[in-house]
Amino acid sequence: MKSKHADLLLILITAIWGLSFPIMRNSLAFISEITYLLYRFTLASLVLLVIFRRKYKKINRTVLFRGVLLGISLSGALGFTVVALQFTTASNVAFITGLNIVVVPFASNIISRKKIDLIKRISIILALFGLFFISGGVELRFNRGDFFALLCALCISAQIILTDIFARDEDPITLGCLQVNIAAIIYFIMCFIGGGDFSFKINAIVVITILITGIAGTALAFVGQTYIQKYTTPSHVAIIFILEPVFGAVFALLIPKLDGTIEMISSMKAIGCILLVASMLFTEICSRRNTAA
Repeated sequence: MKSKHADLLLILITAIWGLSFPIMRNSLAFISEITYLLYRFTLASLVLLVIFRRKYKKINRTVLFRGVLLGISLSGALGFTVVALQFTTASNVAFITGLNIVVVPFASNIISRKKIDLIKRISIILALFGLFFISGGVELRFNRGDFFALLCALCISAQIILTDIFARDEDPITLGCLQVNIAAIIYFIMCFIGGGDFSFKINAIVVITILITGIAGTALAFVGQTYIQKYTTPSHVAIIFILEPVFGAVFALLIPKLDGTIEMISSMKAIGCILLVASMLFTEICSRRNTAA
């Protein structure tokens, strides 16, 4: 797979995750966050079990162990976000979780014993400013909600870096399937420990949300990410994934809330979107020129 095709597929995956924001926002009026994640990942697991059932027959201890590590990282990324939102502002969560744009390049370069090139550094700086503006600013009072958001950022970073390492030696499709399966099991345990909140108000909004985010946003997206990362670098993936809030803001303009109103993009959010897109484009254009040279 050519790098430009890999980047286009990663952008598509990021767009799907951005779409999940406004539709999930509407469905959470009828279902709790953890219960939603449970049914989302359970549906994704069932889809993957049906489509890739032959892959499961070739699972050994090594790939299972690696799939478990990826599943823990993935479930932590979404789970800690849910917890963080209960104790801090959404803007703080958006900014802090986006710090994986810094963690991933530094951690992956330490592992590979390489320096971060100037292009990546400029892109990271642009992305950080973009995150600050799109989140509407950050309250400078560190609390436990911010701590959970930081754990989320670390889990996202771990998932991206571990995917890069494990996909070199293992079948990426099998790894992608296993991480989704393990995440579903973890969310089941969380629901059970939390009092067995498995019920929700069944309506079209919740069903459609679970179908879209379960099949496209989880089953296809995470397996696709695992496969695509064989053809690109972790830092490049992190920079593309930073576009998720941009797509979220765009889709929030198109998909109304339950009361029929839509979210408007403020001037600060618009500046943030522009900076995040500029960060990604700067990396892409400079990388293409270097490759051509």
